Amino acid sequence: MKVRLSLRILFLALDIDLSRPRGDTVHAIELARGLHQIGHSVALVVGAGTAAPADRPEGVVIHEVFGADSRVLAGIARILRAWPAEIVYERRFSPKIGFVLGRLYGLPSVLEVNGILRDELAFQGRIRVPTMVHRLKDSARRAMLRRLQGFVAVSQAIRDELVGTYGVDARRVRVIGNGVNVDRFRPLSKADACSQTGIPPRIPRVVFVGNLVGWRDFDGVVNAMAMVQMGLPDAELLVVGDGPERERFELAARAVLREGTVRFVGAVPPAAVPAYIGASDLGLLPEKVRGLDISPLKLFEYLACARPVVGYRVRGLEILETIGAGLLVSPGDAQALGSALTGLLSRPDLREDMGAKGRAFVERDKSWKSVAGRVTEVLLEAGKAGS
Repeated sequence: MKVRLSLRILFLALDIDLSRPRGDTVHAIELARGLHQIGHSVALVVGAGTAAPADRPEGVVIHEVFGADSRVLAGIARILRAWPAEIVYERRFSPKIGFVLGRLYGLPSVLEVNGILRDELAFQGRIRVPTMVHRLKDSARRAMLRRLQGFVAVSQAIRDELVGTYGVDARRVRVIGNGVNVDRFRPLSKADACSQTGIPPRIPRVVFVGNLVGWRDFDGVVNAMAMVQMGLPDAELLVVGDGPERERFELAARAVLREGTVRFVGAVPPAAVPAYIGASDLGLLPEKVRGLDISPLKLFEYLACARPVVGYRVRGLEILETIGAGLLVSPGDAQALGSALTGLLSRPDLREDMGAKGRAFVERDKSWKSVAGRVTEVLLEAGKAGS
């Protein structure tokens, strides 16, 4: 997409630790990289990890500020004195820093919203009992949100929440999902990928890449793989990632599945992930039903590597069936999940066809440069609204 105007963008990702190769870190880095690649000047401000970043986007200036809000604002003020920005792009649900900068410096502000705190807490079983303090914070947040010039919501449900609950002008909210680095995540032959990772190539293999957290049905994965091994006894489960559910997931997998067919490699640098996907025959998305629809990075990473995907039919994953790049089954149905995995592992021709369709889709619609182009449209509109 051709950019009509080069902007100086102050990109605030204050909750990000660049040393941790998590989805939020990847999103911030790749979007900053994409904005730079299409012609913008970008200063990325994060909360931690600049000393040893998991990845560093070329051409993007990175700053680290942390601490109390007053300290953060003082640090950003020093950045703006040396590098006057034209617009603020803030990645979090609470817009207070971007809002204050807009008031102090007259900068238009765009807020990217990736989730709603209330829903995330409820899914984790943490019920927030409303107090007067919470009500005052919600009221202040609502007032700030209504005064921002633009919004990027990563899903339709988040857009609806912003408009319906917080009274945001619907014309200022654009739904823009996640993307993928199509140069880094590219199709590899299984033999080449296995050579890079040191994993045996002649084994049917299913991979999960991502954070090992409670909103994913890892019990279902173990039971489904046990079914797969009834017909394909050497089928292997490969898990790339870490998190609070790792110990329980790994213990269950090793207890139930055949010896030597479980491989947990932990968190790896972003540059190493494509080889692990390439060393596998298909990717897993065992997402539980949530209050909001989702746009998981790993979905597009699997597709970019030309690997079909099997997952649960939850909001946000319907695109798999639309483009013919994978299979979805009812959430929590381990038997259906196992049948889908077995069917695809037994059909290399179908896997190849689905993989090609997935790769074509992300090349066309989901590169970070294309995402950055759509974000640019929001930034330009916000600039007009703020002038």
